[in-house]
Amino acid sequence: MVKFATSLVSMPSPHFSISRWVWFISLWAMVGAMDVWAQTPDPSCLFEDWMRVSTPSGLKMRSAPGLKSAVRTVVPNDSTLILCPAFYGDLTVESVSGHWRWAHYREFQGYVFDGFLKPVQASTVSDTLRIAPPPSPSEISREPTPAPVPEKPLEIKVLGAVYNHCGPLDDIDPGWYWFGVYAEEIQGIEQWTFRPIELQISLSPGTKPGRPEFDLLPKNADPPQLMIGFSRSVGLPDPVEPNRGTVWPVSLMPGTSVVLPASNPGLNSLNLQLGALGTVEQLGDCPRVSGYRLVVEQSGIRQVLEEFAGFDDRCGVPELFWYGDLNRDAIADAVLLEKAPNRVRFVLMLSQTNPAALWRRASSWEYQNCP
Repeated sequence: MVKFATSLVSMPSPHFSISRWVWFISLWAMVGAMDVWAQTPDPSCLFEDWMRVSTPSGLKMRSAPGLKSAVRTVVPNDSTLILCPAFYGDLTVESVSGHWRWAHYREFQGYVFDGFLKPVQASTVSDTLRIAPPPSPSEISREPTPAPVPEKPLEIKVLGAVYNHCGPLDDIDPGWYWFGVYAEEIQGIEQWTFRPIELQISLSPGTKPGRPEFDLLPKNADPPQLMIGFSRSVGLPDPVEPNRGTVWPVSLMPGTSVVLPASNPGLNSLNLQLGALGTVEQLGDCPRVSGYRLVVEQSGIRQVLEEFAGFDDRCGVPELFWYGDLNRDAIADAVLLEKAPNRVRFVLMLSQTNPAALWRRASSWEYQNCP
């Protein structure tokens, strides 16, 4: 608040003239305007507080803390954004009280009203987002509900353990049940094992105010090869014994074929075969292909993966990064990689009980390296 001498704002005498009343009111308007003008983000105020939009119409992000300020974007309902902890003014909207906050959402930054935001299940310590583990059964209220709520379909997402990520974070829910995938040798046999992890999203060291970079890593654990999250508790996924003699990840050049065995060794009819078709036009560090197609087959059923059809005249081909049985139907699921300059896209393909399509794309996530 801009402060003035007390004599300027003392109560007027009974003989106070109309012209002085006009001057007095104008002065107060000027004070309010200067107050809002002074409320610009402090460069030392780093983004720390993770919040989720909780209003069906979405939340407007503005260029200044005021309802008449220009709208920079509208953050959709249930999206996640990160805020500076400082307040830049109070506001009440539809009987909801809150504050103006400086926020970052995807490529946008601006002021938002925090009355329609709810905290993500997390706590911040020294510029680091530390995610609280899911509540134990004893912590969950046992009060009866008026009616049972149908269980939402299970969602599964995949992330890479990365540093200096500059891409969007709104589709990452730290409150999910997350596991790290680690390559370990057990009784002389190499296996991919799962460990429960606490997902931590933190500001990268040396990040600049107004241009945040983030590290996505497990808290107090070694970086895994992969991080897989479930929208609800499913128990610890089973370990996977990868194909012996295969170098991982597998570059899916035309002519490559990989057998993805069923999780039950006695069900060979459920094995999948993943193959790549096309013509190799150029080899080397930047291979190029034409007529490229990825095909998955099982017992006479054949599916062309349309998600990977656009690789003609591009540098590189998809890679098979991991496989296993996440939805526990005995049929292999897989994580495929698409690489391009300054970015890597992880694509999770899940098996399904559909005679026309063996796999469906369950989720994808793109790591963008900071420029």
